[in-house]
Amino acid sequence: MNLSDQEIQFIKQAARFLERPGFLIQAANAIGKPLELVQRNLPESLQKKISAATQKALAKTLDVSIATLKPKSEPLQWDQLTRQGHFHSAATAVTGAASGFFGPLALAVELPITTGIMFRSIANIAQGFGEDLSEPATRLECLQVFALGSPQSRDDDEMESAYFTHRIAFNAMIKNASIFLAQHSTKEVLAAIEKGSAPFLIRLLGRIAAEFEVVVAEKILAEAVPVIGALGGAAINSAFTDYFNRTAYFHFGLRYLERKYGAEEVEKIYLQAIKE
Repeated sequence: MNLSDQEIQFIKQAARFLERPGFLIQAANAIGKPLELVQRNLPESLQKKISAATQKALAKTLDVSIATLKPKSEPLQWDQLTRQGHFHSAATAVTGAASGFFGPLALAVELPITTGIMFRSIANIAQGFGEDLSEPATRLECLQVFALGSPQSRDDDEMESAYFTHRIAFNAMIKNASIFLAQHSTKEVLAAIEKGSAPFLIRLLGRIAAEFEVVVAEKILAEAVPVIGALGGAAINSAFTDYFNRTAYFHFGLRYLERKYGAEEVEKIYLQAIKE
């Protein structure tokens, strides 16, 4: 069975997007400001707040956000999947308005809410591509999407594909952490994270948080543009959500095609697209 032209085009689009993520550009476009205005260093005190808020948001999001997702009776079509997440973008625009109005002071309250809404959207997209949300590994794959959005590093430039290298690095961590999730309730998982008695899961969350913090910092920088206000904050959060929706769309779409045609065939087309 051969890939359709539509599926081949999807893989090429995925390669163009996933190899060089760029939320900062989307944020600058969302508020109508040049990119240079948001390229400034954050003070160390704010960096610590971002780190703490990010880790807290990811820990809370782990199981809670997908609890109310209802199983779909049939898979979505490709055009339906491209529209996934519009409601969640609108919802995070509301939290972004508050963030834009109050600034970094609202981060500890706003980020967990925004992250939870985005995670639900990511899980919805994953389910649309045939992923089983009852599986702990799938939930962790949804969480991993937050780590896929950070900018490409210099080390990545030397690799054939930053995206596939990233996936390989996370595979073992997800496997080990999912075993722990399968054996414990949500309450026990959160308690174990608090006590530091879930090393595999804590290591995974720490790795995801380290990547996610970079994009959160970019969001804060964009919101710090003078006179951005609540409307700008709403626009940035909407772009923030759309960005991770697109990341999830391509990530789980590639996984779907790998299950259908084999990983080797999909990766071959993906790598060719990078060189084009």
